[in-house]
Amino acid sequence: MASLHEYRYAGMAALERAAANTIEKRLLNARGRPSFNLVFYAVNTKGEHAVVSPYESSGKEPARYALCTDDGPRTLPTEPMFPGTPEG
Repeated sequence: MASLHEYRYAGMAALERAAANTIEKRLLNARGRPSFNLVFYAVNTKGEHAVVSPYESSGKEPARYALCTDDGPRTLPTEPMFPGTPEG
C-alpha cells in the first residue's frame, strides 16, 4: 500500500504536469504560471489522505478542504506547490 508521502508526491506530479501543459497566454499569470487554482485529493480505504493545490490561497481565502473523522469535522489547508495566489 502506498504511503502518504507517495500520495503527496503523486499529487504534486499531477500539478507539475498541469502547470507544464498550460501554455495558452490567457491561462498564465504575470509569472508564467497557471492563473487558476485546482485541487487534487488522494485518499485510501483507511482514510489516509493527501491534498495538494498549485497555490496556497485563492483570492483572499486560503486554499482549504473539509475533513470529517471520528474526531469531528474540520477544515485544513492544502499543501501548495507555489506561494501566493493564481493572480500573481
